Amino acid sequence: MGLLPCYECGNSISEFAQTCTKCGAPNNQSTSSDYKSSNFAVEDENRRAKISKNRKIDSLVKIDEFHKQIEDLQGKETVFNLVTSAIVLLTLLLFGLSYFTPVENLKSVLENMSVCGLVLFFMSSVFSTKGKQKKLVNRIKFERNWNRK
Repeated sequence: MGLLPCYECGNSISEFAQTCTKCGAPNNQSTSSDYKSSNFAVEDENRRAKISKNRKIDSLVKIDEFHKQIEDLQGKETVFNLVTSAIVLLTLLLFGLSYFTPVENLKSVLENMSVCGLVLFFMSSVFSTKGKQKKLVNRIKFERNWNRK
């Protein structure tokens, strides 16, 4: 009498046993001809179809959440772009005022403020949401491809 591993749980079962004593899965070695017509096969197929359906639903929910995150990032980016534009306009105004100001102390203050504005502008490009949006788009593509399987 030989022992075979169960295809479901890996438990050792006899080659003559109809089902696994641990999980109840049929022994395909001894009942391979009767397996497809058995109730267990139908139940097994139904269980797998349900799992597949649940995975697809979960994937669609994730895709919807990713789309919401992208919309949120786009809204934040609009505000961010307006603030950045205001910084650039203020910097240009300060440069112009520093050029036409006759008082030396005020001129150096305006120049320093305009340099700070330029630094803020260049730092703002580092905090752009484009990278986050691109990652979310890639995750959506992954979920869609995985969902097709």
